[in-house]
Amino acid sequence: MEPAAIRPRWQSIADDLLATTGLTLFLLFHPGIDEWWDVDVFLDEHPVGSFGRHFPTGESEFMVALADYLCEFTLDEELWGGWPICPDHGTHPLQAIVDENQAAIWRCPDGRVIAHLGDLQL
Repeated sequence: MEPAAIRPRWQSIADDLLATTGLTLFLLFHPGIDEWWDVDVFLDEHPVGSFGRHFPTGESEFMVALADYLCEFTLDEELWGGWPICPDHGTHPLQAIVDENQAAIWRCPDGRVIAHLGDLQL
């Protein structure tokens, strides 16, 4: 069973995916040994993959690590060409990073901040 504290953390990524693609994201976390988590990924209620890893404990760091792993191991392949695509250039995905204010943001590789995780509208 997924701990209640984790759902609000990944919901902002699900909100961004829904706003930009119309797809619903659901994640099912399975705790392992030594703070390891296995994560099952569902798009529109269909299983599309899974991955496992240790996650940082800080809120923003957790969000960025989760966004990176979701993109690298599941969403880039499922959405063919990466996600989320930069609205400025249309040729590359945005990067999830923690900014100088410790906020989780989507940023173009050229440095322009596009949105906070959970507020993406393309």
